[in-house]
Amino acid sequence: MFALLWIRSASGQGTFLFTWHGDSNIFQASFEVTGDKMQSGAVFSSPLFLSSMSVTNPLGQTYRRGDSSGYGSGSYVPWTLAFQLNDFQRSTELLIHNGEFANYPHRTSTEIREESFSGGGLFYERGFWTFSQIPEPSVPTLLFVGGTAYIARRRRRSRV
Repeated sequence: MFALLWIRSASGQGTFLFTWHGDSNIFQASFEVTGDKMQSGAVFSSPLFLSSMSVTNPLGQTYRRGDSSGYGSGSYVPWTLAFQLNDFQRSTELLIHNGEFANYPHRTSTEIREESFSGGGLFYERGFWTFSQIPEPSVPTLLFVGGTAYIARRRRRSRV
């Protein structure tokens, strides 16, 4: 049954996880978008995209957009990404934007910059994003697993 679930795993919602790969590996970051946002001209602006953006700086402090203290947008085709996350307690902001670096081998190149509100730079890193589809079981697989469990339970009750 588990093999069938694994084999038939499909994208129920078509969700994609983007993961940051920095040149110096000082930031850890990720965000999610739905499959419809991976099409040409579609804009990353969904609640999933905005609420899933998470970046951890080298000191272990995490920026998230859990309220209205940040904004962001982007698209996969053509690749664009712009995000600002604020931390008012520390008077810092995290800026993510396209990095159109000469001779950079990845089309999803981006840079992450952490600054104080007064403009002083704290941390900076160039890198790129990779993405993978988040596997989710398909509806037929879930129905099969549920039906099998129901039949097994009924058989067990009828024997007792």
